[in-house]
Amino acid sequence: MTKQELNKDMKFLWTRFQRRHDKKGDAYFEAEKYMRNELKRIYQADDMLVYLNHKNLRRMILMNVSIRAITLHHFGSGISSDKTL
Repeated sequence: MTKQELNKDMKFLWTRFQRRHDKKGDAYFEAEKYMRNELKRIYQADDMLVYLNHKNLRRMILMNVSIRAITLHHFGSGISSDKTL
């Protein structure tokens, strides 16, 4: 998956995330289940969080806090701390 595809998929998922409240009953839970799976797929494609731009990284964090697709103690665990500040 290229950097552009990853960011495009994240942007598409963000728009679905914003419209999830329009759904009622079972459709809401099915949409949330779909979003969980897609968020996991995007996270696994870039587990070191290198290729997402800053907007999409922020979106991923906000979505994950809301739907808890990735457990919080694992989120961002692939980031290397080799760089000095």
